[in-house]
Amino acid sequence: MPGYVAAVRIGDRSEIHAGGRRALEPESPPMTADTLFRIASITKPMGAALTLSLMQDGVLALDDPIDRWLPEAAKARVLVRRDAPLDQTIDLARPVTIRHLLTMTSGWGVVLEDTPLQRAMIEGGVFPSAMPTPMSGDDFWRTVAGLPLAFQPGDGFLYETGMNVLGVLLTRATGTSLSQLFADRITGPLGMTDTAFHAVDVDRMAAAYMPGPDGLTLMDPPDGAFARPPVFEELSGGLVSTAADV
Repeated sequence: MPGYVAAVRIGDRSEIHAGGRRALEPESPPMTADTLFRIASITKPMGAALTLSLMQDGVLALDDPIDRWLPEAAKARVLVRRDAPLDQTIDLARPVTIRHLLTMTSGWGVVLEDTPLQRAMIEGGVFPSAMPTPMSGDDFWRTVAGLPLAFQPGDGFLYETGMNVLGVLLTRATGTSLSQLFADRITGPLGMTDTAFHAVDVDRMAAAYMPGPDGLTLMDPPDGAFARPPVFEELSGGLVSTAADV
């Protein structure tokens, strides 16, 4: 591990400590309290908070069927079993709702087993990756909507994909980008000036690594994929932030 930033908050008191460097190279800048990180799945609860704020204002409701904004969802098919061929499907037993997306029980999500559905997700470019998805939100949804659900809505749990579907829904329900919704409702009011869907200051960005059998492998350099606004603002894991903001 090249470095760290740790934050602890008790009541109104916060302590932030940093050590090491932002990359493995010995000449790389030191970690500091304001170093930027890709916060990955911490984006999900922040997306849930954003959704609840829209519910509070009456824009949408927890049990609204999502086909109000994503009409293709009304035609979704469900696999007869998770490992079935993609053409072995049955009708929806109930509509997919916003509640299903928030609780990751919609039937869309990460299929870890080698199944026809997993292979179709990989081929279609919608299987989760640590790097930004290189397609628009509408194209992402169009691809996901063309695949069957792994189970009936509410009858199982699959991580990840439903949050990105929710992100597309929120932009359609409001006519506003996720960046602007966060700025208006979450990051702006809370003073989270370092939180966005890309690095607000590339000079403060840490490198990202993946562990492997031979140690750490560079996945994304500080000036890499998260240094610029993405094509698709992913509610499943697209935010960049600091320990202080989070």
